Amino acid sequence: MDDKLFRPFIGVDSETDRFPVGQVRERWSVEALAEVDAERFAAEEHFRGWIMESGNTLLDAVVAALVTSTFTDPNSK
Repeated sequence: MDDKLFRPFIGVDSETDRFPVGQVRERWSVEALAEVDAERFAAEEHFRGWIMESGNTLLDAVVAALVTSTFTDPNSK
């Protein structure tokens, strides 16, 4: 599969990896989280359309590849 299909996801991950997630958030102050969350919400809004379109393009490519691929069930006897 063409690795270009994954570039939007890699790019957005790179642009948003500074936002605290999971247990790291517990170490941030409420004020700092409010500020960074506002930036994260803006980034999510900015990238949403592109990522949705990219996800559909990737899904279409996977479905197209399935039609021509062969599958061997490793559990068959």
